[in-house]
Amino acid sequence: MTTVQTPTEADTPVRLHISLDRVPDLVGREFRGPWFTIGREKLPVFDDATYADQNIHTFDDDNYAEDLVEGFHLLALLDHLTNDLLAAEGDHWYAVNYGLDRVRFVTPVQAGVPIRVHGAVADVRPKGDGHLLLLRMTVEVRGAERPGFTADQWVLWLPTDDVEAREAPEVRARQETQEVQTQRSTSGGTT
Repeated sequence: MTTVQTPTEADTPVRLHISLDRVPDLVGREFRGPWFTIGREKLPVFDDATYADQNIHTFDDDNYAEDLVEGFHLLALLDHLTNDLLAAEGDHWYAVNYGLDRVRFVTPVQAGVPIRVHGAVADVRPKGDGHLLLLRMTVEVRGAERPGFTADQWVLWLPTDDVEAREAPEVRARQETQEVQTQRSTSGGTT
């Protein structure tokens, strides 16, 4: 297992990279990401992507902090904030979001104010050919006494072989369909 950490530097990211067969050894290990700033220009993009801009209920903006980042926008950033911090070594694995347990939005987060994730691997359970990890995370806000939010996220790590086995028939069917269409179009037939 490789842990990248400089204990004397509180701002240094702590990454946990481990071989897939040693994932249970991650229980109790802590991780910490670099500071990340949500740009103000991303707020309307998230609103557009989630149709929040089409909400039939209007809200008085005076009740909210300027450039407030929506709670679900923050949750959506968990993948971005943790992808480089926790990883199985090599290219023969993948991870899928399995679910969230306890989520609490504690302190408003504003665009332009740096945030970072830190947490620990609270549990690892066998699941099929892979491992189900419980990540107990806190997203802190630079300069704030309390975190922006906390979340317990379940992530399923699986060997790549499972993906290839599951997708192989679909990929072959698509390829065969494309080949038939190509043959028809080159032979003057219709597609």
